[in-house]
Amino acid sequence: MGVYHTFFGFNYDETAHLLESTLKRHQEEVPPPAEGQIGEEEAIRMAEEELRQLEQEEARRSLFLDLLSASGANQHISLAINMINNSDMNIDEAKAFITKLPFNVLEPSEAVLHGVIDLCELPFVEQHERLKGACLLALGSLIEGNCQRAGTDDQEDGGFCKPEIVGRVFNHNVGPADVTNQSHYLSGVYAEVNGKLATRPAVRQMARFAEPHVDCQELRLGALWGLARAGSKQPQLVRQVVLPIFTNTSESHPIRIAAFVAVAATHPDLYLLRHIARGIISDPSDQVASYVTSFFREMAKSKHPCHVEWTRKLEYVVPIWDDVSRFDRTPSHTESRFTLWSTYNEKYNYYGAIQTSIIMSEDSYLPLSIHRAQKDCISGFCFDSLSLTYQGYGLDRVYDAMVSPRTGTKYSLWNFFGRRRTTRGAEERQRIDNSLPITPRDFKPFSARVKITVWGHTVETWDLEETLADFFKEPATRGTNMAHRLISLLQRGGETKRFFLTPVMLLQIPTDVGLPAFVELKQTNFFYVNRQPATFEQDDDKFMVDFQRHYLMDTYHYTYFGFGLPFDQAYVGAGYEKRLALSLPFHARATYDLKTHRLKLERSLDKVPFDVLNYYFKPYSAFGYYNDTISVEDYGLPTTYNDEELTWHNRTYFADTLGYGYEVKSRLFTKDLKKSLQHFWHDMDLAEKGFYLDVNPHWHPRHLSIRIVPAEEDATHTIEVDIGYNVFGQDAVETRNNIASVEGTPGNLSSHILNVDVSFKGNKSRSVRTELQVTHTRDFLKHWVRFVYDRSPFRDGESNHTKVCLDTAVTFPEPDWQKADNLATFYQGNKIEAKADLAYGADCSQGSRIHLDGTYEHTDADAEEIEDIVSGKPRSKNRFKQNILRKLYDKCFFYQQRGIPYSHFCIKYLYQSSRLGKLNLDVEYHNLKPLHRHYFRAFHHHSKKHPDFFDTIFSHLRGTDGKLHAVAQVPATRASRDCTRVVVTATDGRVFHHDHVPIYTHLLEPRVFQMLGYTNLQEYSTTYKHEYCDLQGHSIRTFDGEMIRLPSTDCYSVVTRDCSPGSHFVILVKDTESPTFPKALKLFFGNTVIDISQPAEESGGALRVNGETVPVPTDYPYSHVKDGAELFSVESNGHFFRINSNSHGVYLFFHGHILFVQVSPFYRGKLCGLCGDYNYERQYELRGSDKRLYNDTLEFAKSYVVPSEDCVF
Repeated sequence: MGVYHTFFGFNYDETAHLLESTLKRHQEEVPPPAEGQIGEEEAIRMAEEELRQLEQEEARRSLFLDLLSASGANQHISLAINMINNSDMNIDEAKAFITKLPFNVLEPSEAVLHGVIDLCELPFVEQHERLKGACLLALGSLIEGNCQRAGTDDQEDGGFCKPEIVGRVFNHNVGPADVTNQSHYLSGVYAEVNGKLATRPAVRQMARFAEPHVDCQELRLGALWGLARAGSKQPQLVRQVVLPIFTNTSESHPIRIAAFVAVAATHPDLYLLRHIARGIISDPSDQVASYVTSFFREMAKSKHPCHVEWTRKLEYVVPIWDDVSRFDRTPSHTESRFTLWSTYNEKYNYYGAIQTSIIMSEDSYLPLSIHRAQKDCISGFCFDSLSLTYQGYGLDRVYDAMVSPRTGTKYSLWNFFGRRRTTRGAEERQRIDNSLPITPRDFKPFSARVKITVWGHTVETWDLEETLADFFKEPATRGTNMAHRLISLLQRGGETKRFFLTPVMLLQIPTDVGLPAFVELKQTNFFYVNRQPATFEQDDDKFMVDFQRHYLMDTYHYTYFGFGLPFDQAYVGAGYEKRLALSLPFHARATYDLKTHRLKLERSLDKVPFDVLNYYFKPYSAFGYYNDTISVEDYGLPTTYNDEELTWHNRTYFADTLGYGYEVKSRLFTKDLKKSLQHFWHDMDLAEKGFYLDVNPHWHPRHLSIRIVPAEEDATHTIEVDIGYNVFGQDAVETRNNIASVEGTPGNLSSHILNVDVSFKGNKSRSVRTELQVTHTRDFLKHWVRFVYDRSPFRDGESNHTKVCLDTAVTFPEPDWQKADNLATFYQGNKIEAKADLAYGADCSQGSRIHLDGTYEHTDADAEEIEDIVSGKPRSKNRFKQNILRKLYDKCFFYQQRGIPYSHFCIKYLYQSSRLGKLNLDVEYHNLKPLHRHYFRAFHHHSKKHPDFFDTIFSHLRGTDGKLHAVAQVPATRASRDCTRVVVTATDGRVFHHDHVPIYTHLLEPRVFQMLGYTNLQEYSTTYKHEYCDLQGHSIRTFDGEMIRLPSTDCYSVVTRDCSPGSHFVILVKDTESPTFPKALKLFFGNTVIDISQPAEESGGALRVNGETVPVPTDYPYSHVKDGAELFSVESNGHFFRINSNSHGVYLFFHGHILFVQVSPFYRGKLCGLCGDYNYERQYELRGSDKRLYNDTLEFAKSYVVPSEDCVF
């Protein structure tokens, strides 16, 4: 209490004395005892006592400094500055104080500002870069809100940004040539502060750093982000600077996107928005186009009231792209994009938004920049709650060190789990490299940082160079160094305590009645972490870790609204106080068995009971005096409710079930309780629910506490979680639960088994055992999924186990490659057979059982359209009939007539026609009993507003035994694919029609697409979708969609190759004189050479590996093993070859006329050759082997021809 008394009844002498005594105790050293005076035990006791005293002093000092920064009065700021000047604070303490300074200054004034400037000029601050940066950022935040900016050059800046103030710190005559020796961190800080100043000299200085002649992209981007921040304050001046940069198509896409963000910040007029929308249609940069279109479309949908002007203007802008096929889809994860999630609750006057901006790199799979910001507005007060920014260059160097391929690995690079590079040694590979030297695509210098901003002020910036430095070391030492660093980090013990005060908001408003109104808001926050040193043990093949932490968060919030009564020096009003305390003790012991690949986690409950959560919200009315002549005790704070108006609740949940329970005590306002719950569950989105719980707009009294308590009988003392995962072949597909083995060719199966067992140990044993098995054939045409759930008796009165067994089987049709010459019929008549058995009860063999037997086929509309295409009927004149497949097939046929059998439109037609959107489902059930308990049903009732497909089907189950038939059809149009039409025929023959049944997955519309490594997971995430490059006739389509003419030559040409320093693969192709097999293929994986060409006097191609002919059976693939793992596999049906290397992430489809190539996204931006660089940007696609940019596609193609004496070029 002494510290609190000193600060809130401020006395400078007392505070100084307290500080001096605290520092003195820290600096005093206890003299060592004379030798032999005390024994060893006494010495240990004294050392422990001294350590405890030191910890107590550290805690007092930490609290003192937290309060010093939180108080915010001018005297406190002056005291802290003197402490820093006298070196009474270390670097971390000084940085913490400076960072909090903009939040807690109660009386911003020029005197305070000059004091902060003096602080920034101290030698102690100047010599520490991070401390100086924090000081400049604090200064910028203080100036930003109190600056009177000149609107023209004839005016002069006023307020806190007067030239005599700003000129003390910032020299706006400095240019890019003057900061060549300055760190990127400080350059970014100066750009950010200039953006906050937003004066005309500051904008002109940032314009000089953003000019095209500045070589450093990072410097230019920093200046453009600063201009974006200043855009709303100096719109005309900023627009004059950034608009020419955005419209300059020769600029790189990161620079142009940053310039566009700055243009948008100036709130452009409608004519300019329409001009940008029209120009972006033909813009050469795909990345710029995807970002601009996503920005306009997201802003047009915004619910945020601050975006009303945007949405009104964009109503006349976005429709410009309605008929532009380039913009007919949402940008994927590989494209630069802007996303906005917004909500608005008119009833409570709350609106919030979360916006995410992602700018992709020019030559890497990883993004260059990610910015995520949360903005909230409550009762008309808007603020930038939180933002997180990442910007990095050269991070693909780390990415390459983590996942680049090597021979001998069993991991798949398609899933980003590879390792090191392939050894090189083939003479032929070396000869090709010598014949056609290719300039490698080296990694950029590594630079990456993460910045966090709270309430518009940057509080922390982390550089990742040091964190990721281990990745630049040799592979033999990298893993060891990282493991040692991780273990060393976990073995650190100690306590961390942080206290801070959020910005105090005090508003005084004159009223018509003559009494001033005021609003006061305060919030204090306390965070505590107790870290016990982790212990590591190893016993044979078991590795054990004991990990113990305790996290505590305590926040207190105070809000008061009232009126001043000047004639009595008093006030009257109402307010509330709320407090939230959250305690999370964590103590676990983990054991990993290297042999069985099982992880066991143990959590002891020996310290039960303990509090987890304590929360209260107390509204009250108040009357008081502000002259301090009457003490607080002379008047009370009466609550705005009576105890009789509250609903009291005290109940313990799950105690008899789990052996420990959650004791919940609450008091809630009775009035409209049920109505409020209904409104909360069904009428609010996630952000509104969070706002409602946090702000409590009705000021209803709330009290809630949660404790974990032991059960009165058969209490649990330990919780164990046992997790196991294994991948098996044919010999191990049977599980311990005696599930029947699947049918399949021996050696052709792969099974993934996941076991998760949870045990609650005590006087009574409680356990839950689950097992998930996913099995499939190598060609992925047959799939089996088995799930088993076994729970022992938990509650009193239970005597039997509860079991759930789910057994499913899906069979996809085998592709008929004989139809490849007539693509219209390729998927006609295809069906998917699916079966599922669900059994549950005390025993899966005798309990309730539900059998599902379904067949997927084309919808009636799709089947009719395919039949019309096959029979050659003319297109229907019915404008309301879907013609999706017909349009694609007509374009496909157009290019087939011109010698391109599998054009981009043909692939799209095959993809669309592979959709089987009609499900015929037969359901049979026996001995049906309810499975869910009543509280699960209650939760389901509140959380789901509309029944989905299975809810609709199961709602027709009547009695204990019966059958029913259902037909579901999902329309092909995008607007209608969020729902399905379901027709159910019940057991008694009655027919029920359900329209607009919502669907949340693609389970009702699987695809049988068999090309280009397709998986149905692509329907859920574009991460699983890989672009392709195809060579057909005398042209090639690059990964990024550019068409390239090919020269006539029988020399090998580089189709694509890894041009990074790793150089993991090369793919070559050349023309031959054979009319049946006109092209030959050669592929290098390190020193392994794969050759597919037509031997003399044969009609088809033959496979040769390292010069030796290898037969490829038609019923199973050829697998080439090296260093104990598969390097690649080859499949063939006598006409085509499919080559796949999981370890290197390369897939090829080749049959002499056509070549399709797919590579893992790992290689993005690092490829070269006729297929381009695979960076999702067509603007600079024609970059030759010497990195020269060509204007003619034919000249570009010639640059990748490999000269040789035995060919003509």
